Amino acid sequence: MELLASRESVGTGQASVLSESDDVVKIMTIHKSKGLEFPFVYLAEMGSARDRNQDRSSLRLHKDLGASLKLKDVRTGVTAVPLSSKLIEHRIKREDLAEEIRVLYVALTRAKDILVMSASVDDAREYARSAVSRRNKLKSYLNMVYDSVSKEKVFIHDKESFASVKDDPRKAEIVHGIRFGFDVDESRLTMTMAELRERLNYRYEPEPDELLKRKYSVSEISELAAGLLRKKSGIRTSASGASDATAKGNAYHKVMEQIPFTPEGKSAEDIAAFIARLREKNILSDKEASLVEPERIAAFFASDLGRRAVASDDIRKESPFILRTELEGRPVVVQGVIDCYFREGDSYVLVDYKSSYIDPRDPEAAKEMLMERYAVQLDLYKKALETVGGIPVSGAYLYLFGSGDWVVR
Repeated sequence: MELLASRESVGTGQASVLSESDDVVKIMTIHKSKGLEFPFVYLAEMGSARDRNQDRSSLRLHKDLGASLKLKDVRTGVTAVPLSSKLIEHRIKREDLAEEIRVLYVALTRAKDILVMSASVDDAREYARSAVSRRNKLKSYLNMVYDSVSKEKVFIHDKESFASVKDDPRKAEIVHGIRFGFDVDESRLTMTMAELRERLNYRYEPEPDELLKRKYSVSEISELAAGLLRKKSGIRTSASGASDATAKGNAYHKVMEQIPFTPEGKSAEDIAAFIARLREKNILSDKEASLVEPERIAAFFASDLGRRAVASDDIRKESPFILRTELEGRPVVVQGVIDCYFREGDSYVLVDYKSSYIDPRDPEAAKEMLMERYAVQLDLYKKALETVGGIPVSGAYLYLFGSGDWVVR
């Protein structure tokens, strides 16, 4: 306190707050980058061995499976590993792998335009040439992604091609310059100071195509293909505005993701009780719970489409995907989430939920316009399942909670 009192003023510097749009280079972990996007992302050390978190202790713990101990005979020194320990160890390895795949997904989806991945291996050319060297897909992030990358996009550099100052005789001079500043002798430069300034002040002017986005959401692609954001032909997202429509749509999607697709408990009263439980668990907010009408979800399960979904033994919900496709003749990446698809026979049926308002004065025309608006979106979902997942799709449906009806593509 005496020290502070003896000073007329004390500097209280403010922390610098940067956004993802600032013209700077940021270095951060993959976890820290979650939720952010950048025009250019450099993902390093892809060849590093995964941390398998091998626990060699005798005690095995798992939040669901409980605890287990290895048994050791103190007289013979023989250790017996009970089945419970092996089950816990196997579960932990699976969960660790799933988490690493999620982290890798986050890393690969941070770039808006350009993603550069780098890795070092013992023999790069042999690694690229021989699939045997990549047989252990789970050894590193590089092994996970290499076979999915176009080989035209792979560049190999030998260690000798990288400059190093380790054995450079000018190392002492460089270190001194970094610490105390460099004395510039223009006669020692390979160019004049004017040329140097011109290069340092050079500003790159990109071609028009380079300024266009390279990654889109499914909704953006759908709107671009349609040529407009809204159509005033009997369709509106909500009577109270776009923000309310978005909140309502998100609320319905959350309920449909959480609710089990089983015949039991599908009356409006049962669904209302289910929504109340989601609210108690903080899965839904009070506002979201108020936006969902249980009768409309009950109508889905009572419909022919809903009964078909319930009867399926293989149903998937809220499935994310990344798809490489073309937009106006140029390659782009599309990222989205498929609401629901289920197996029916030897193929799958795709369902996309919509809370759009249907004008009762001419519902057929409104539904036709709605399908026209979302046709590209459904086609992208279908293409993603068939090309990325190798899953044949026999039908793509828009289910309309507003009218309890659906439109098939």
